[in-house]
Amino acid sequence: MILCPILSPLNLNHSRISYRGCIETDYTRSRTKLELTSDAKDPIEMHHSILITLFASAMLNQLAAAGEPVAGEPVAGEPVAGEPVAGEPIANAQIPMTVEQSSEAFNKLGAQKVLILDGELSYVNLNSSRFSDRHVNLLPGHSNLVYLSLTKTRISDAALDAVGRLPSLRWLMLSHTDISDAGVAKLSGLSNLQTLTLRATKISNNSLETISQLPNLRTLVIGDTNITDEGIDWLLAMKNLSILHLEGTKVSESGIQQLRREMPECEILGSPVPHQGVGKTF
Repeated sequence: MILCPILSPLNLNHSRISYRGCIETDYTRSRTKLELTSDAKDPIEMHHSILITLFASAMLNQLAAAGEPVAGEPVAGEPVAGEPVAGEPIANAQIPMTVEQSSEAFNKLGAQKVLILDGELSYVNLNSSRFSDRHVNLLPGHSNLVYLSLTKTRISDAALDAVGRLPSLRWLMLSHTDISDAGVAKLSGLSNLQTLTLRATKISNNSLETISQLPNLRTLVIGDTNITDEGIDWLLAMKNLSILHLEGTKVSESGIQQLRREMPECEILGSPVPHQGVGKTF
């Protein structure tokens, strides 16, 4: 994996991205700017999903890449309330924002990272930013968005109307927000979702019915919520889960043991002890 401790802007226009390029390109460690285009002597090749992983782990704050997708690469989008801060962008209620407008607005709101691939928003990390319900119109139209973190933002259930219309989402982080069962119900159409985090939200067992209908869900984080033993049957219905976080819920020790017996392929992290998960933000 590329290590880019001080890299700020990174441009990969017309480059092809693969695992080999990820492993071999370590010269970026001393770069503050890197641009690799079709004229580069050794263009990087990296799979789309690895680029997402790179961007999530590197100290980049914005990245743009363009070019033809690598053969065999899945293309995202295929079937498979608060007062405004000075200078804060306000999304237009009628006109969807362009990629450039949304990216600029996200950064002004304090986005940690924004990734654009082939002219489309692919990764947006708004963790602990000023993003709120008043900014949800920055989201519609970005059908290739695969990663969205709204952890520790000022959103409510109303924001999930827009989130639920992002069909390519694979990672969705909503922990430490005011989301409740009514909001989760709006996510039922996210059939590509693989990771969902709802730690320290207002959800109850009622949300588990909706979540159980997400066919590709692999990781579910619902620690520090009001989930109880009554939700166990819905959890057992999530046959594809590989990781389940239950720390700080009201699920009993016997309930956790039942889940471990009946879901042997799933790593279940949990304890009925209150507040064990305090401090975690994923």
